[in-house]
Amino acid sequence: MTSLTDKENFLFDIINDINTTQANALINYYSPLAEDEKLAFFEDIDKNGIMIHQPPMYDNMTLDKFEFIYDKYGFEPYTCYVNKFGRKIKMLNKVVVGSKYILKLKHTPKGKFSTRSTGYSNSKDLPSKSIANKHHRSIYQKTPVRVGEMEYSNLLMTQRPDLLAYMSMLYSTSVIGRRDTGQLYENNVLDLENIEMSDNAKNRAAEIATVYLKSIGIGLEFEIEDGEEVADETQLNGVVFEDEDEE
Repeated sequence: MTSLTDKENFLFDIINDINTTQANALINYYSPLAEDEKLAFFEDIDKNGIMIHQPPMYDNMTLDKFEFIYDKYGFEPYTCYVNKFGRKIKMLNKVVVGSKYILKLKHTPKGKFSTRSTGYSNSKDLPSKSIANKHHRSIYQKTPVRVGEMEYSNLLMTQRPDLLAYMSMLYSTSVIGRRDTGQLYENNVLDLENIEMSDNAKNRAAEIATVYLKSIGIGLEFEIEDGEEVADETQLNGVVFEDEDEE
């Protein structure tokens, strides 16, 4: 492909198949260029490749469109290998390999700034998501710090559910724990060696679960395995543990 016309038709056809809006904008930019500028334009493409713009949350690409593009331009998947265990292991399926892309997120530091309250909760004294600030009824987010389901799953890979429960009480499930956390932040937020809760702190989630189960005749019993080091038995589950040796 040597003629300028062939290059133009090929380039704009590809971009139009992927993003019509970008193709129209590029044609409007390219058309007024002088002959030498057009040649320099394609020399840059030969050197740096074609840049495709796909705005986030933009519905200009579907699976049917993908299939059309693959069939039209004959993309062939590659047999790839991954470095694992000190050797190259062949991947089971062939894959299409492309260059890295940049995706600009809609989130910005200014938009994601939030201030949390350690006291706001619902009628069960548990954190509930508030959107008052989004509707300009509050100047900041008042929901206590929450750890989502995916975050909990990832943190459980540490195999220390006791520490995760303790952290959850400090930020979420314990009324007294949230109060103690607030006092820590007000006094010395860098004093990480003395993150403690009051001995009478209870886990509100465990208390609610206990009540629900009791209503159908089921009781909860908690035991500590011998040799397992945990924080404070009364703090982890909201129920006083009893060591079998002391009974």
